Formats: sequence, structure tokens, C-alpha cells
Amino acid sequence: MLKKIRERSGDFVLEGAWKLLLTCALIALFLSVLGLVFQSNKLAAVADDMARSIEISGQVDSSADAKLQELKSASGLAVAMNIDANFSAGGNRIQFGDPFTVTISYTGKLGIGGILSIPVPLSSSVVGRSEKYWK
Repeated sequence: MLKKIRERSGDFVLEGAWKLLLTCALIALFLSVLGLVFQSNKLAAVADDMARSIEISGQVDSSADAKLQELKSASGLAVAMNIDANFSAGGNRIQFGDPFTVTISYTGKLGIGGILSIPVPLSSSVVGRSEKYWK
């Protein structure tokens, strides 16, 4: 092997350095994409928990805001929530059986160290039905 290295006159060292650099960059990119996948899973869990909370209470009020703040701190993500529903009986209540959609959005970052940072919008939507009857 030493004979082959001597015959190439230093080309082996340069090729090896480039291959090592590219391999390290690919590993860093893979880890960044893996982080985005984990953030997407957290987003889906937050949307699921919010939808279930609204299903049980049948309304969007201060308790839903408190639940969102609790889920934000637990997940570590600065998320935004949007609720699409047919509100009735006072403006914030959802009648029994009426569907609603909870959409949670977040902007993740895809990057390689401090060299590259691309914002990637992530969102998760969950459809639920109110379980509370309002007279």
C-alpha cells in the first residue's frame, strides 16, 4: 500500500481530503433533515392534542389558549394555530357533531452548521368533531 501512495505523488492525499469533506457535509445534511422530521412529528402531536382538547370542551376559549401555551413549552416549538370551525352559540362554541380543523404551523431550518440555513415551512392539520351539546 505504501508503494501505491508513493507512486501517486500526493494525489491520494487530495482525493482523500475531498472525499472526507463531502462525507462530513452529507452527514451534517442528513442530521439536519432528521431534525426536521422530528420537529414535524412534534407538530403532529401538538395538533392532535389541541384537537382533542377542543373536542372535549366544545369551544375555543382561554382554556384552549392555555393548552396551546402548555404544548408550546413542552414541545419547545414556537408554533402558530389556526382553527377553522362553524362557531355558534356565543361565537366560540362548536355544536355537538360539527367538524372543525386545527392547523398548527412552524418554520423549521434546514442547514449545514453555520454555512447554510434554509427556512422550511411545516404544518399539521387535524380534523375533529365537537363532543359537547350546547342548548
